[in-house]
Amino acid sequence: MAKGNQLGFIYQYETLPVALQGLVDTQTDTDGDAERRSSWQRFAEAPASLRADAEARYGMLKAVAALIAEGKSLTVALVDVANIHGSSVSTVKRAWKAVREVPEADWLPSLVKDYKPRQKEDISQEILSYFFADYGRMEQPQAQAVWERTVRAAVKNGWGEVPSAKTLKRRWDALPADVRILWRDGEEALQNAHPHSGRDRSGMKPLDMISLDGREWDLFVRLPDQRIIRVCVVMVQDVATNMMLSYHVGETESADAYRRALCQSFVTYGIAKVAQFDNTRAAANKTITAGAKKRNRFKIKETDLPGILPRVGCEPIFTKPYNGRSKTVERCFAEVKERSEKDPRCAGAYTGRNPTEKPENYAETAIDLALFEQVLAEAVEHYNTRTDRKSKVAYKISHRQAFQAGLETTQVRQLAEFQRRYFFFTAIRRTVSPSGTVTIGKRPHENRFHHPELLRYAGQEIVVFYDPDNLKDPVWAETVDGRYIAERIVCLEARGFNSEEDAKAYAREKRNSIKATKAKAKAIGRMSQIEMKSAVAPLPISTPPSPSIIQPIFTRKPTPAQQDNSALLREVIELSRKGREIEKRLVGFDD
Repeated sequence: MAKGNQLGFIYQYETLPVALQGLVDTQTDTDGDAERRSSWQRFAEAPASLRADAEARYGMLKAVAALIAEGKSLTVALVDVANIHGSSVSTVKRAWKAVREVPEADWLPSLVKDYKPRQKEDISQEILSYFFADYGRMEQPQAQAVWERTVRAAVKNGWGEVPSAKTLKRRWDALPADVRILWRDGEEALQNAHPHSGRDRSGMKPLDMISLDGREWDLFVRLPDQRIIRVCVVMVQDVATNMMLSYHVGETESADAYRRALCQSFVTYGIAKVAQFDNTRAAANKTITAGAKKRNRFKIKETDLPGILPRVGCEPIFTKPYNGRSKTVERCFAEVKERSEKDPRCAGAYTGRNPTEKPENYAETAIDLALFEQVLAEAVEHYNTRTDRKSKVAYKISHRQAFQAGLETTQVRQLAEFQRRYFFFTAIRRTVSPSGTVTIGKRPHENRFHHPELLRYAGQEIVVFYDPDNLKDPVWAETVDGRYIAERIVCLEARGFNSEEDAKAYAREKRNSIKATKAKAKAIGRMSQIEMKSAVAPLPISTPPSPSIIQPIFTRKPTPAQQDNSALLREVIELSRKGREIEKRLVGFDD
């Protein structure tokens, strides 16, 4: 019977095989009949040959019971059944005696012959330990070679007699299967042997989450510049319906490839709530994911600018790389690659999945990039429109049909026009100069950009967005906290040092700029200096209030010793100095 939300089947008791009926009876037995459970347990553990023999005799006894029920005697019934089944009467009679005092429901386990499993040989623990250590290596040696080394080790160390290789192999096979996998295949194989979690996506809607990944195609592709490479394709998949939303073909798996694939998806279908990435340098780059709560990639700095996804309201999350169970998009690569790489139009360009699977016509030719993009588009379209699906998210319908059906009840956020620019422009922090310019690039190849609005932010840091493919195209700017400043911030081209024409053009631009600024200032309607001075209202100066109550000072009259004679002393010293000067003058006069 199913429990909780689990699915199950209900069977009628009478339709079950006799052996299963007995097991059900033992599980539902309320009397705690230990002997009855033991007999059925012994039947379940018996070899298949003994169980088959017991079932054959059980059939004969059922026939005997049926004949007796029709009114025949036991002797006649035994003879008739023996003749029908080609057995001796004594055999049928012995079986009948064995179940004579047993309820009919328990006849089957009572007919199993006594079975005693072969006793295990007494093997030295050192021998078993050595065999397990040698055979349980990831090099996966053969059992016969390991047995030979075990024999030599036992002779050297005095471990006793070594049983046959088959015996030791049986002891190995008796170990838990997961332990054997861990020792001979490794931890990764043990992880793959663990059952998947079976995550339920029935409660998800389109664009609740998207999954991204990049894969290198096993095809030689000729680029327009005649270079031959294996291109990389970044794909975006809707997790709720498995529909492929967009893809981008690039030379490598890079931040630019992920940026373009995301832009195509968001522009066509809308902004997803969550984006699922590998935690690799290409996928988890700061351009796209900076500002995510848990990145575990690159050094996080306070000066980091928000990535594209946080700016448009999409939360990036990261998964374990090379794990198909983590991201649904990895499972679709096999189908799309099969349809595109082995297309007849790509014959001779297929490289094989790895160096050991190279086809005979390896590197015979290369297909043009335009042809590859056409073949890939057809493969993706086939993936989205196949109607023989058997998954839970799209059963007997295509992924596109499932996606469109889900969109009818889903509110989707569309990408605003200004948000699209985040996907095509790169953000960088820059300090505005006193003249209202910012520089992009490194010397001697830096470019200066100017806009009158930048003067307001002279000496402050702002965020400048520029096209990385066209470094001299106009840029646009925001404050660090995301407030709009200006767009169409043009690049100031360098002029010839000795060019009189360029100097005149610069002076003309400067005059025009100053003239325009003066016109704007005049339009504001500022009061003239004369009007401003005449309108000044003098601030009245108030008379300081005199105190009405004065606190008296009570002190003793100072004695002459307490009086301050410092001023008198200074006066005496000064008179003495002047007297000496007069004497010097008089002496000089007498001479």
